[in-house]
Amino acid sequence: MKKTRNAKGITLIALIITIIVLLILAGITLSTLAGRRGIINQAQNAEKEHTKASALEDITLVTYQSLDNKGNTDTAKLEQGLNDIGATIKNKTENKWTVEQNGYEFEIDIETADVTEANESTGSYGGIYSEPGLEGKIAPEDLFVYEIIDEGTTASLATNSLPEKEARIVRIKPEYCNGRGMDPETGYTIYNDTNYSIIYNGNTISDILVIPYQVEINGELYKITEVGLAFTRKSSDQFGASFPKVKTIVYPNTVKTLKGGGAWSAISESEVVETIILPNSITEIKDRVFDKCPNLTITVEAGSKLTFEDFENAGIDKNRVIFK
Repeated sequence: MKKTRNAKGITLIALIITIIVLLILAGITLSTLAGRRGIINQAQNAEKEHTKASALEDITLVTYQSLDNKGNTDTAKLEQGLNDIGATIKNKTENKWTVEQNGYEFEIDIETADVTEANESTGSYGGIYSEPGLEGKIAPEDLFVYEIIDEGTTASLATNSLPEKEARIVRIKPEYCNGRGMDPETGYTIYNDTNYSIIYNGNTISDILVIPYQVEINGELYKITEVGLAFTRKSSDQFGASFPKVKTIVYPNTVKTLKGGGAWSAISESEVVETIILPNSITEIKDRVFDKCPNLTITVEAGSKLTFEDFENAGIDKNRVIFK
């Protein structure tokens, strides 16, 4: 039996190799298959679109089923129907509800029973991130230390629009990073354990870190327009806690500037960070922000005003920068 399983495994490997060779002979390269615009990626995008369309169809059906004989929305029936299909009600106003289904957010117009995908103008997640399906993965606001940049126009927590006030993320709070030690020469707390991670409420954040697009400070909402995180292998509390155990970092399109944390570059000298996804809203990147990150690839949303030269100044070779 063991020999039979091994034989099957060898046969499967041989079949895969044969298929790849045939595709190459047919003029289809591996990059065509696996590249960002490749067949596999297009198939994945098609699957995402199907998931979104399915969610929209489910919510639309529930909404129409909640109408009474006069065409008015029975909100109690609507809420029950949404619960039955596993949708999450994110926000309610007299005229509009925001609901989430399959990782996508939609708006229900209570008066007209119209259902549309949520967008940036409503203050929801749709359109905030260039990659879909990240709504449930946004990092907790409490994970970061913030500074107010611009008081701007008052934006209360009751509004559904993006706030005008601006704030920056300065660093991760040291208490959420493990692997702490003491540098005997300087007396600073250091992070020299290559296995240290971000741990929030007992859960480790290591696969993906989605930067939040807004934060509540003293009862007011602030839009995040600057981010300065230290991802170095060794750092001190003076300049912010560092942590290399995050593979993917995604920024919202509210961010305009990437800066280093204190005297440290933002992502520099991290061998673990593999992917950074940047929106086209970013217009400034500090020099050497991505210095000495051998495994890093950066994807930039279409329409960006950044150039390959900007990234080379930031410390990363242009061959590892992909403009969608």
